Amino acid sequence: SDPKTNQEQLNRMANRTLTALFNDHVVSVVGVQGTDRKLLQHGSDGGLTLGRTGWLLDWTEKRVVPIVSALALAPDGRTALPSVAQVVAAFVNRFAAADRTVVMFSKKNRKGLERDGQLVDEWAMDTLPPRDHVQAPKVAQWLVQQGASVLVTSPTGLYRTPIAIGTRLVAGRV
Repeated sequence: SDPKTNQEQLNRMANRTLTALFNDHVVSVVGVQGTDRKLLQHGSDGGLTLGRTGWLLDWTEKRVVPIVSALALAPDGRTALPSVAQVVAAFVNRFAAADRTVVMFSKKNRKGLERDGQLVDEWAMDTLPPRDHVQAPKVAQWLVQQGASVLVTSPTGLYRTPIAIGTRLVAGRV
């Protein structure tokens, strides 16, 4: 069997699994393949571009979280497998001006990060313990360096209140 085909199947399966997991926690989500509506397009130069994204923004306005698999369309119409870093960078670059937030879940399933038992509104990346609070601290750091708005919370903090609550990660020291 073709390793690329296996990877595509794994991406699709992971997308369905994540969608079901969030739905079980009463979080409104929709699974999207990067190939849907030509959302992710892998260029012949190896670069990745986003197609039209207004439909994704419409969902987020309704508090529906799109879970996007990292599958893209290649120039020849076949499915391409860009790196996760390429996909995240494409979304951060596109949505930087759209006032959207990247949500990362806390390791301890808390509605944010705590210091001395109190929920903290902001936490500086420079002082974030390496493995204690955020699922992927290096990814969080990279996102903050790219200028993305990053919120650390739990599924409950994301959707059980009218406005998501959690801790915003910021560059530098707070």
